[in-house]
Amino acid sequence: MPLAKFNFRPGINKETTDYTDEGGWTDGNLVRFQSGLPQKIGGWEKYSDNTFVGSCRTLFEWSDFDGNQYLGVGTNRKFYVLNDGIYYDITPLRATQTVNNPMTTNGTTSVRFTVTSHGCATGDFVTISGLGAPVNGIPIAEINKNHTVAVVDADNFDITVDTTASGSTSNTGGSLTFKFEIPTGEDQQSLLGGWGASSWNSGSWGYGTPTEFRLWNQDNYGEDLIINYRGGAIYKWDESGGTASRATNITADAGANLAPTKANQVIVSERDGHVIALGVDPISGASRTGTIDPMIIAISNQDSAVDWQIRTDGTSTADQIELNLGSEIIGGLQTRQEILVWTDIALFSLRFVGGPLPFTTSLLARGPSILGPNAAVNGADATFWMDKSNFYVYTGSIQALPCTVKEYVFGDLNYDERYKIFGFSNQTFDEVGWFYPSAGSAEIDRYVTYNYVQQTWSIGKLERTAWIDYGIYQKPRAAKGSSTGYVYAHETGYDDDGSPMDGVFVQSGDMDLQDGEQFAFVSRVIPDFKFIGVDGAGAQTVDLLVRMRDAPGGNLVTDANVAVDSETQVKNIRGRGRQFALKVSSHNDSSQNTANRLGVGWRLGSTRLDVKPDGRQ
Repeated sequence: MPLAKFNFRPGINKETTDYTDEGGWTDGNLVRFQSGLPQKIGGWEKYSDNTFVGSCRTLFEWSDFDGNQYLGVGTNRKFYVLNDGIYYDITPLRATQTVNNPMTTNGTTSVRFTVTSHGCATGDFVTISGLGAPVNGIPIAEINKNHTVAVVDADNFDITVDTTASGSTSNTGGSLTFKFEIPTGEDQQSLLGGWGASSWNSGSWGYGTPTEFRLWNQDNYGEDLIINYRGGAIYKWDESGGTASRATNITADAGANLAPTKANQVIVSERDGHVIALGVDPISGASRTGTIDPMIIAISNQDSAVDWQIRTDGTSTADQIELNLGSEIIGGLQTRQEILVWTDIALFSLRFVGGPLPFTTSLLARGPSILGPNAAVNGADATFWMDKSNFYVYTGSIQALPCTVKEYVFGDLNYDERYKIFGFSNQTFDEVGWFYPSAGSAEIDRYVTYNYVQQTWSIGKLERTAWIDYGIYQKPRAAKGSSTGYVYAHETGYDDDGSPMDGVFVQSGDMDLQDGEQFAFVSRVIPDFKFIGVDGAGAQTVDLLVRMRDAPGGNLVTDANVAVDSETQVKNIRGRGRQFALKVSSHNDSSQNTANRLGVGWRLGSTRLDVKPDGRQ
């Protein structure tokens, strides 16, 4: 029998069986499809060797008028701006106290401070300053810095230093100042009532209310940064104050007028100069209530982030809008023409129309909702999002996306941690996607991507808790880490931060001869690869596997595994079975010199196999 050329349909299909999907790809990891062909995704490397504290759930980039580039990094414990590789702590403060001789040492590395009604919980942060001389051998620099506190009682807390105190002394230290940061947040999502707590068709079926989970959102207002964590205050970092300054509550800014004291999300409408707050404490009479109404949208006066007073004399464009379908606004996303707002059972459009009440809302659809505040993403001229059982796209009208990995994703998803889901775009490769936690994981461990040009899906395993596509930076940025973490520059080479990227593979559906009437004997393979990486100590190499089984219920057995590089022409192999499949994987043999496995990038073309009938059985 002559050689047969095998070209496969692009995209991963896990909705059918491996045998039904003959001519397609049924599984993969860290692979995308370009021009209809599978290829290894780009690699990543640390953008900075410095670390942040906590789990990052938001990244946002902007620049000032002088071209200084910033990346906002919000974690459950801190908020930073990253500039030139350095993390600057701009976490807002909740209180400042100055106390005389509050320090006690006890001959250990633990130091106690007495601060009446300090208001801390264990794990919160305080910056101490004012110590003028070492105390029992503890250097000044070990006290005058930012610390994590361990609470003793309402008036006392401990910190840990590096140097063991040479003795025990009470009521010392002189006049010390304590700057207490806002409380840290939880990293796990707790749901009041849990998944499915409400009854079907009762308005919020399937959605509990997340409590304590720290989820920051951010947007720039000119050179400044507006930040808010879900259920908390709205803060502004004034860029003119420099990286040593902290973000402050907008209610304390000069000119502040009826600004929300609490909100679930903020969006800056750049085209018209308004700040939009979703889920706020509404205005009642001449003040804010202090309690969030999760269906209220507040709009600031034009060209002001601090004036939110609604006036009917033509001097203000501030407004307050209540949505009428659902029990809670889950999240919003600014698009080119409008702001999309999802409640737990509907999707609304918020549009700027001008006039004394410049925004109008319209219901786009009842039924589709969204899994979490960050589960929507813009790509090309469309908005894509992830609901509890489907992917959707909005291009002026709403459509459910046909998905060949739908059951794989939604059937193995940790819905209790759904607010961690993070939608992302990768414009260079015409992709949108979602990082999500699988059913057995409390943290993000998987991704799914959709190529909106080729209309194909890919899947994989990768822990990334936040992402931002290229913009002022030339490469996408992504965050990883829990207690401490890094920001990575993606689509950089083809390695895992200086190590080989292992676990890369794509596997085809099963093929046969005469519907399996004859066993197939595979004796030769002529591979067709384009190597797109950089040769290391040796030539770029991938593994090409021919896998066999006798029936759909049997296990695939690798009958041939050949290493392929740019000079490989023909490989003689032996494989026999009723069904056969191809698999391409990274060269994962750790016994090989690591340098030989670095820099490998590949794209698979048309593979040819010598397949002959080999009798019945």
